Amino acid sequence: MPSSPLSALSLATSAAIALLAAPSSAYAATFDVDDASDAHDTNPGDGICRASRPHGCTLRAAIEEATATAAHDIIRVPGPTTYTLALGQLLVGASVSIRGESGVVVDGNAMSRVFSISGGGVTISDVTIRGGRSSDDQGAGVYVGGDAEAHLVRCVVERNYSGQPGSGIANWGELHIERTSVRENQNLQTDDAGGGVTSTGGGIHNGTNAMLIVEQSAIVDNLAFRGGGISNFNGHVWITDSTISGNEARSRGAGILVESMEGYLAEVVIERSTITSNELRYVDINELIGGGGIANVMSYVGIHASIVAGNEHEDLGLHEYAPDCADFGVFVGDEAFGWLSDAGEFASDSYNLVGSLEGCDSFDPATEDIVPIDDAPIDPELGPLTPWTAGGTELHIPSAQSPARRAGPRCTIPPIHGTPVPDCFDVDQRGYLRGSVGMDTDIGAYEGDGTAPPPSPRGG
Repeated sequence: MPSSPLSALSLATSAAIALLAAPSSAYAATFDVDDASDAHDTNPGDGICRASRPHGCTLRAAIEEATATAAHDIIRVPGPTTYTLALGQLLVGASVSIRGESGVVVDGNAMSRVFSISGGGVTISDVTIRGGRSSDDQGAGVYVGGDAEAHLVRCVVERNYSGQPGSGIANWGELHIERTSVRENQNLQTDDAGGGVTSTGGGIHNGTNAMLIVEQSAIVDNLAFRGGGISNFNGHVWITDSTISGNEARSRGAGILVESMEGYLAEVVIERSTITSNELRYVDINELIGGGGIANVMSYVGIHASIVAGNEHEDLGLHEYAPDCADFGVFVGDEAFGWLSDAGEFASDSYNLVGSLEGCDSFDPATEDIVPIDDAPIDPELGPLTPWTAGGTELHIPSAQSPARRAGPRCTIPPIHGTPVPDCFDVDQRGYLRGSVGMDTDIGAYEGDGTAPPPSPRGG
């Protein structure tokens, strides 16, 4: 069977995962943080993590020491401890792995951004990043610059506030978030329609030509005027085995907003994920309105084996009602944008559950999609948003009667060499194997018949 644009982009993003996971060089040194205060290193580059007396090896000093050379060093951060910043954002300009223990929190103290990653290959694991605040800087929790490759593993990015795109995270390089929760971040221009692009991306903003991979993660309860959970402007996003829920926006794309400007084609690929309970709240403005789940403005959105249902659009009859998905790919405004009049479509790669087709019509039972047969939306029958285990990412568990149960791709044995890996070798958001050979899998981020994998060693 010829490959679809969806599968082609999936292969490209799989290659990007391998690139992001690979360190740029051999590990050269390990620095153990032993002081929770905030102080600079006395002599960055001398191989000794030591702040001025009476301080020891602070987190800031360890980062300054580790990034003073080209080697890929390791920083070990003990917990449970809160590291409160007093000297502004932590600047990470070279390759390093920052490894936290249980209960490690890095708090911006509502005074600055928390992490600014400007270059190198940077991995942060088992760290809660919170309390970043800035009116002028993107990414109050984490900023990833255009020359950087960043990997967040088992992290929490929460309660960060910015007046610029990406209150939780702003990405302009290559970012892979894995088994991570991005939650309760808020754009400071939530009620200001005049903010333009600065009022976007409560959870994550993905910028021009940037690559974002969201894997086995949760983007929940974030708020922005546009793009409450994720905003993608002219970039590339791959979301797999993840939950996007409870996010809120005023204009469009409460869950996800994807927009293309002239000369670009933004792309989002969504596989085996759940997009639900996101809400557009009414506001009287003269701009594109719609897409409580996903708003697609002249871009490409491919979806496979995912739930896009149960989202809300507060509708007073002034705009097109589009609770789950909105397609703004039609001719818009000035003729200068006519070159993109054929884009802005949702591409189904089969086995999706879409609650309402009001606002988009690219889903069809002929491709094994579950869609409404009349005006009544489909209830996905999902349980409340909850962490699947202590410290785990948040998800919705479908009821036994949910239409998503055993309505996904069937597991099959690969028939011949060179065929695609079958879906039964995939895992759900928890890391559970999906089904077994000959069994239909579930649609969405949770696999009811999943099998727990053996425990894997921590690290990253």
